[in-house]
Amino acid sequence: MNEREDYFRISKNGNVHTLSDRIPFNWKELLIWTSTSFIFLIWFLGIGIGIFVAILTLIGYTIYRFASWIYYSELKIDEKSGKLIRLKKILDRTQKNGIDK
Repeated sequence: MNEREDYFRISKNGNVHTLSDRIPFNWKELLIWTSTSFIFLIWFLGIGIGIFVAILTLIGYTIYRFASWIYYSELKIDEKSGKLIRLKKILDRTQKNGIDK
């Protein structure tokens, strides 16, 4: 079982369900969103201010999406033992392991 969503991924490996909030870094989405942002901001704010605000928007959105791709958390639910494990990860490496029950 692997369901694809935009902001959450749900997968199952044996009796362990995993919920991940890692947002994939998609260049196509980044280009579409920022190019439409450029067009609308230039149209509404004028050439000079529009380009300045559009560049700031591009930089901010790129940093946000890149950071959300690098730093994310996973929630693992074990059906057999009933354990709930929350993992904070940076680039697929576990940084903090919190166990709740």
